[in-house]
Amino acid sequence: MVSLPVSRLSIFPANTAQVLESRKRTFQEWGRGMTLEEYLARDTISDKHEVSRDSRLITWVLAPHDSPGSLDFLCSCETFRRDGLVLKNARPEPANCYGVASVFTPPKHRRRGYAKHMMSLLHWVIAPEESLPTEFPTEWGNRPQRVPGVTPGAFSVLYSDVGPKFYRLCGTLPNQDDGWIVDGPTTTCFNVLKTHEILSSRKKEGRLVWRWLDEASVREAWNEDVSYMEEEMSHSSNCPKPVQFTFLPNKGVAEFQYLRRQYFWEKMDPKPVYWGLCASSSVKASPDPTTFVSWTLDVRPPRSNKLIITRLRVHPDRLQELILEITAFAMKHSVETIEVWNLAKSLLDVSQHLGGTTFFREDHLPCFKWYGSENPEDIAWLWNEKFCWC
Repeated sequence: MVSLPVSRLSIFPANTAQVLESRKRTFQEWGRGMTLEEYLARDTISDKHEVSRDSRLITWVLAPHDSPGSLDFLCSCETFRRDGLVLKNARPEPANCYGVASVFTPPKHRRRGYAKHMMSLLHWVIAPEESLPTEFPTEWGNRPQRVPGVTPGAFSVLYSDVGPKFYRLCGTLPNQDDGWIVDGPTTTCFNVLKTHEILSSRKKEGRLVWRWLDEASVREAWNEDVSYMEEEMSHSSNCPKPVQFTFLPNKGVAEFQYLRRQYFWEKMDPKPVYWGLCASSSVKASPDPTTFVSWTLDVRPPRSNKLIITRLRVHPDRLQELILEITAFAMKHSVETIEVWNLAKSLLDVSQHLGGTTFFREDHLPCFKWYGSENPEDIAWLWNEKFCWC
C-alpha cells in the first residue's frame, strides 16, 4: 500500500460511525476475555459515565483532508477532558487538562508514521495557542481546525505501552522531541498471602477503626480528597520544583478505574461491593480522610487476580494496618497480588518491611506534556497514581 503524504492528512473529531469503527478495530488487541458485542456494549455504557459525558470524551481520527468522514481513516486516539490543579505561585489554580488514550493504528497502516503524525497534530487542537509554535509547519499541509467545545489544556498525559521514546518524538514540529516525557513509572507489589501472614503475626496495638467504602461513599471520599490535594499543594514546600500539576480524582476520573472492569468483577463470587477504606479513631468518631485508600480489581482471564490501589493517602505509621485490612479483603475475593503505582518516598521503606517489592515497570509508562514555557525539568507531577490512568 502506498503511503499518503502527511500534507494530505489532518486530525478530526470522529463522527458516530468512525467512533464505532475505531472500537471494532481495537477489539482484537484489547478485548481479551470478551466477545465483540460485549466489548462494544462496555464502551457504550462507559460513554454514559461522568468521565465521558458532556463531550469530555472525544475520539480523534487521522484522515485525508478531502474525506474526513471516511471509515478507512489511518489511525485514531481518544482524549478525556479533566479537571486538574496547577501551582506556579503561592496557591494552586484550577486547570483544564487531558488524558490521552487508545492510540491505535490497524496493521495495514502501520510503520508509515501515521500514529506519530496524529499525536503531533493532537497538540495543535488541545494546547493553548500561546504554547504552540508561531507557524504551522508547511510540510504538514493545512493546520488542523480548532473544535468548538475543546477547551485548551495546561497539560496532557498518556500511558505508553511502546516504550519511553515514541511519544517523546511526537513533537509540535517535525523532528522535534518536545512530546510526552516519562515520569515516575514505578510499581510496588505485595503477595497477598505472604504479606497477610507477615502482618497477622505482628503485635497489634492501638488499631484503628476502618470504614469500608462502597460506590457512593468512595465517591464522597474522592470529592473530599480534592480539598486536601489543594491544601497540600499550597504547603508543598518540600517539593524542589517550582511548577507542579495534578489531575483530580473526582468527576468520574477515579471511578473510571473500577467501572471499566465491571464486566469481569461483577461475575466474582462473592461479588465485591467495597472500593476503598477510610480510618477513624473509634466507632463513633468521624472518618479520618487523611488515612484513605481506593482500589480497582483486575480479574480478566487468564491472568491471576490483582487488586490495584488507585488512590492512597496514609501516614507511614499507619501503612501496616491499612495493608493488613486490604490483604484480608483480597483473600476474601481470591486476589493474589496487590499493586500500587508510584508510592510516595515516605512509604517506600515501610512497604519493603511489609513484604513489598518495588520496580520500574515496562508498560503503562506515565508520560506528560506540559503546555507552557517552563522547562519540563522544573515541573513536578503530583499524585501520579493509578486513579488518573486512561
